[in-house]
Amino acid sequence: RKIVFIALAVSLVACTGSPTSAPGSQGAATNAPTSAAPTEKIKIGRITKFPVDFFFTIENAAKAWAAQHPDVELITGQGTAGNDHEGQIAIIESMVAQGVKGIAVTPTGPQVQPALDAAVTAGVKIVLIDNDLPDWNGKAAVVATDNHAGGVLAGEWLKGVLKAGDTLAVLEGVAGVPALDARVKGMTEGLAGLDVTIVRQLPTDCDQVKGQTAAEDILTAYPDVSAIYGACGPPIIGALEAIKNAGRSPDGIVVV
Repeated sequence: RKIVFIALAVSLVACTGSPTSAPGSQGAATNAPTSAAPTEKIKIGRITKFPVDFFFTIENAAKAWAAQHPDVELITGQGTAGNDHEGQIAIIESMVAQGVKGIAVTPTGPQVQPALDAAVTAGVKIVLIDNDLPDWNGKAAVVATDNHAGGVLAGEWLKGVLKAGDTLAVLEGVAGVPALDARVKGMTEGLAGLDVTIVRQLPTDCDQVKGQTAAEDILTAYPDVSAIYGACGPPIIGALEAIKNAGRSPDGIVVV
């Protein structure tokens, strides 16, 4: 995860420069004190989408990195949910007002692009974490996994454990978020060639409670569903609870 902040630090090189001489010095003797003035810290922001273990891992890595760099002041922020676009916009605007030079952010979706555009206009470097915004050209760098490739791997694994005639339900993430959509698209591509029916695809906003509700609806309509695939972690935790409450044996249903 330190790569995120190395990328951000590299992108900030253009924002910093060498100290300049005072006008009129020209080598003449001055009465200026010989001790160096304290170096002003560079402010860097880190924003993650919502409180789950994965994003706490990123936060802890950021804090560890900042602790090793006393010339940096790290400002952190986090939304309340995977679709908390307004909350993330408010955090971005607050960090810009505080004078950050760069922001490493896991964007909730294209909805936050205007706020990021305003930040770039103000001279802030933006590094996207985990989720890319493919159509947004204002980013300085992207540090993320290949979500489509990950989905393909999940589909190929499912293809190896399911059989022709089995059924599959999908718990989607936040609609319109490229990284989450790519995980579902990749999974269906990896599963191609096996006669498996996708009986239901439901949005969850990457929320555990919504994931449990969606899984309960699926298990009510399709009590013998063979597998459930989730685009993000929290809904799958909810799905496991729904499976338990439905009396399904954990060994009798595949959950990815």
